Amino acid sequence: MSSIVAASNPDSMKQSAAASSISIIRSEESSRPLALPPRPPELLRPRIPPRSSCRLNIRLRIITIRPMKSHHPTGTISGATTLVGILADPIAHIQTPQRLNAWFRDEGCDAVLVPMHVTANDLERLVEGARRIQNLGGLIVTVPHKESMTRLCDRLGEEAAMTGAVNAVQRMPDGRLLGENFDGKGFVGGLRGRGIDPKGHDVLLAGAGGAARAIGFALARERIGSLVIANRNRDRAQELADSIHRNFPQLPIAATRDEAPGPFSLIVNATTLGMKESDEIPVAESLLRPGMVVAEAVMKPARTKLLDKAERHGCHVHEGRHMLEAQIELLGRFVLGSRQSQS
Repeated sequence: MSSIVAASNPDSMKQSAAASSISIIRSEESSRPLALPPRPPELLRPRIPPRSSCRLNIRLRIITIRPMKSHHPTGTISGATTLVGILADPIAHIQTPQRLNAWFRDEGCDAVLVPMHVTANDLERLVEGARRIQNLGGLIVTVPHKESMTRLCDRLGEEAAMTGAVNAVQRMPDGRLLGENFDGKGFVGGLRGRGIDPKGHDVLLAGAGGAARAIGFALARERIGSLVIANRNRDRAQELADSIHRNFPQLPIAATRDEAPGPFSLIVNATTLGMKESDEIPVAESLLRPGMVVAEAVMKPARTKLLDKAERHGCHVHEGRHMLEAQIELLGRFVLGSRQSQS
């Protein structure tokens, strides 16, 4: 804040008053007022009317100059900026660019995440081109490319190899691609961040795609009580159930096309149902009961039709954004790799 101390002749102030206005021009980028051109002393001195019963009244008016803000996290995109792309189809709904770019800014990383609308038919060609972009740090991968990306990477991290899905790719200096998956850690971290411990829960998981695979494996690792996987394509649900069972044979697990009767204490929507207003909810409303947890992987809208109905039934609702928030740092550090220490 800027301040002005006005010094006047006390005798003159007793004699009169006038409504004078002094403008201070302040920049948001500095706490000091900007320099103003000199003015003749008579323009700054308040006029004193002849009447002695008036009071001097000086009004201070603060004029704030708001500089244009850059949307790049470090202020300026230069030739040294590391590029990161996020691949999706559709892409307008994604929330990752806002959050990861904010993380880049807070960490002081000279990097920027940009959305890339890529269809399934063009994915392979884009990945081949990405290998040749020398200033590309990596890629964030989302619907519908997570499973397809596993066969396009040169190496897979532990989570990606186990789940069969990739949501982050690091480009190595020689152009090779390392794929990993942080969705599971993000989902469980999001639950814990809201005070929800998945241990012992009887879980209904809707979906069998890339996000569902990561979430299913992560919940199995947390020693849930049981797991039912429901998917419109029952074969895909069964394949995921078998894969989880091979790694966690002690977990009671089943696959179905239609929801099992329950009861469940945790329902997770890992499908894309809920992104559109016209979408039906992915589980039968009869399964919703007071006290249970209903969690989303859909991030936009923040409150899906499923969460609205669950809340009306007295369920604890868990928004999809928590899954993203809990893995932002993991994603950022992974896609930058060794470049982060150079920022």
